[in-house]
Amino acid sequence: SPFYACSGGMTSLNELRRRGEQPAADAVHHEFVVAFSNEDAKAGCIETSVYVVQKVSAQNVPSDTFYIIAGSVYKAPQLGDIFDSALHQVATAVDTILGRQLEALRQSK
Repeated sequence: SPFYACSGGMTSLNELRRRGEQPAADAVHHEFVVAFSNEDAKAGCIETSVYVVQKVSAQNVPSDTFYIIAGSVYKAPQLGDIFDSALHQVATAVDTILGRQLEALRQSK
């Protein structure tokens, strides 16, 4: 699938195992791990299934998280991206407030 190919699936431990290959001892690998699945997913009901899949390094450190909801794959944003977006919104709001106060101050003179 395009998701699997774009997310490094072809070089993952999962893919090596599927092909029956042994990973090189000195190579750095990652694998995809199912971190959560709801009861519908466990029962095989795709229409209402939810999976959380994590791409983890050899040290079991998650690098990416994906949600599979009703067969559609969504990549979760990185925590830093969430903070960046929130800080940008705050800075924009502060700039707007200060601009309005400056304009009000100029009009009162």
